[in-house]
Amino acid sequence: VENGKKYAIDVRNHDKNIKLLEQCKNFKQPYLIQYVAKIEPNCFNQNKFAEDFKRGFKRTIKQNKKPWKTTPNYQAIYSLEYKESDAREIEGDYSIKTNLLSKKLLIDYHHIHLYLCFDCHTPYKPMDMNNLVIETLNNIAGVSKAHYIKIPSTDLYYRNLNNDYEDATFYLQYISKIEQKHGVPFEKKSGSFKSIQPKYS
Repeated sequence: VENGKKYAIDVRNHDKNIKLLEQCKNFKQPYLIQYVAKIEPNCFNQNKFAEDFKRGFKRTIKQNKKPWKTTPNYQAIYSLEYKESDAREIEGDYSIKTNLLSKKLLIDYHHIHLYLCFDCHTPYKPMDMNNLVIETLNNIAGVSKAHYIKIPSTDLYYRNLNNDYEDATFYLQYISKIEQKHGVPFEKKSGSFKSIQPKYS
C-alpha cells in the first residue's frame, strides 16, 4: 500500500473479489467508487448490512425523486476495519488542519470500506451516486459520517473499469489482507453481496 506498508493477502478472498469485479466489466459503463463510513459496534448489524443497504438505496432514490424507472445495476464489496484516527480522517474533511496535539488525540475508529461498481450508462451518471449512497449509509443503524474516497494524487473519485481495471484490482487487495488491526468486534472482517436490479416493492 502507499508509504511502503505491506500486508499479506487472503488469496481466496481476493480471487472472489476479483471475480465480482470481472462481472462488472460486463456493464456498459462500469464505474467503481469507494466509500468509507464510521460504524458503532454496539448498534451496527453486519448480518443485515447488505439487505439494509439495498432497501435503503432504493428508498433514497425514490425520496430524492430521481426520474429513473429502475435502480441502477450495481455490485458491492465491503470490509470492516479498525484503527485509531483523528477527526480529519473520520469526518472525511481534509480541510481540517492537523497539528502535533491533534495527532496525539486519536480515538477508536471502527469503519467500513465499501466499494460500489455502478453501471453508469444513460440515464445514470457517476456524479448522481455519491449523495444517494452517502445518505443511504448514514440512515443505516450504527453507521455515520459516510464519505467517498478520492483516488490518490487526483481529484477523481471513480475508476472507469473500461480504462482503469488493473488499477482497481490493485486497490482491492487492501480489503483482502490477512492481518487485521486489533479491536475489530466481528468474527468476519469482510464480505460481499451481489445487487443486480434488486427486486423490492
